[in-house]
Formats: sequence, structure tokens, C-alpha cells
Amino acid sequence: MKNIAFIFLLLLSFTGLYAQVPQGPERKVVQITGVVAEDDTLKGVPFATVRIKGTGRGTSTDFYGFFSIVAREGDTLVFSEVGYVPFVYFLPTPMEDENYYMLVKLEKDTVNLRQIKVGPISKEGFADAFLNLRIKDDDYERAMKNLDQQELEAIKMGMPMDGSINYKNAMQMRSAALYSAGGLPSPSIFNPFAWAQFFKALKKGKFKDPYKDINK
Repeated sequence: MKNIAFIFLLLLSFTGLYAQVPQGPERKVVQITGVVAEDDTLKGVPFATVRIKGTGRGTSTDFYGFFSIVAREGDTLVFSEVGYVPFVYFLPTPMEDENYYMLVKLEKDTVNLRQIKVGPISKEGFADAFLNLRIKDDDYERAMKNLDQQELEAIKMGMPMDGSINYKNAMQMRSAALYSAGGLPSPSIFNPFAWAQFFKALKKGKFKDPYKDINK
């Protein structure tokens, strides 16, 4: 009986605490539709960010600055875009209608650039600066340099053989071996792969006389 009475009192205490928590009225859901425009020209600001402060919900304007978002009474809307001062709007409470239309004007953000001092220059200094001016290449000039035939030939000669070329070389050697089976092998003077192997071995110094220093 004591345990039952203790549990009963504990339930009453929790019920009293829950009754003390204020239960506010449910906020009305409204549809917010409008335009985000420049303050001076009223031209729509495309792709501006519209978010509800304190939540992870938001949207962005279209190419003409139109937007539409669902919010609740008392929410705070934040409008922002690069190059403009952010704008904050507090939705009133209560709101009579479920549809709310608004025009948001964003002011252009002023950016102070670093001061540059321009001084006089002599004729000789101007001529030297003009002759030593290095203008960066544009996309077309860089593409033409990358497609230069001499550059491509140099890159091709320095690149190792890939799998397909090695396979073709192996098949040609196999065919030559079968063709000359039982007889003298065919000369490889016209074989480009043999010449490539020869020049590679020549660069590595494999044809040097090992007794050159001793004979001296």
C-alpha cells in the first residue's frame, strides 16, 4: 500500500508540473510571395537567398527576382545577396490572411577599394615599361601553343610506349619468329621498334667499351 501511495503522489506531481508549462496558441502557416529588387532601379535581383532565421529552411529568387516560401506568424525573414546589404523582415502576428505579398528592396553594398597613387613618369621610363610589358596569353593563344606540332612531336618522342603499342610490337616479333622458323631471321633494319630500343640503349651507354679506361 505504501508503494502504491508513493507512485500515486509521484504521478500527481508530474501532472502538476506539466500543467504549469504554458501552452501557447499554434502559429498560423502563411504563404509568402514577393519580389526582391534593387532599391534605386526596382530591377529584380536574381538568385538572392531568402531564409527563415533560426531554421534550416529557405529558398532563392528566380532570374526575375520572384520568390515564394512557406512561413509562420512571427518568423524572421532574411534576404541576402552578394553586393547588397542584407535585409531583415519580421512577419507580424497575428496575420489575417494566409497569403502575404511583399516587395523587398535591397541597397547596393559600397566597397572601399585600396587607394592607388598615380605619379608622373619620364619618357625614358615609359618607353622601358612599355617595352618590358608582358601581356598574359588568352585562351586561344594558350590553346595554339599546346597544339603546336613541334611541341606535340617532342612530347610524343619522350613518352613511353603504352599497352597497345607493346602488344603490337610483341605480335610483330612473334610473326617474324614464325616466318623465319628453321632459317635465318629477317633483318630488323626497317623495324622502328628495334631502332627505338637501339637509341634507348645508346643513351644509357650500353655500347661503351668496358675496357676503355684499362687500355689507356
